[in-house]
Amino acid sequence: MREKLKDAMYGLAVGDALGLPVQFKRRDSYPLVEDMIVNPFIDLPKGTFSDDTSMALAILDSIKVCGGVNVEDIRQRFKDWYYHGTYTQVGMAIDI
Repeated sequence: MREKLKDAMYGLAVGDALGLPVQFKRRDSYPLVEDMIVNPFIDLPKGTFSDDTSMALAILDSIKVCGGVNVEDIRQRFKDWYYHGTYTQVGMAIDI
């Protein structure tokens, strides 16, 4: 189960990073995305993932540390992400 969860998290992060530069664009209004590309909206390194992945990492970290779902702990981790860039690649919350 642990490996499946890890694989799912990697899939989320890669898909999120591929999609972030074209997020909110109309389908078929951009070239086929087959590699990590520069985000045209904000200066971010190729492969940067968004809030979706950051928040999933925060939830999984909380579950691992607390041994189950702890809403208060998750809330604190979300605040750490928002205010301090925890669970990000660039040190700041993006796409929020």
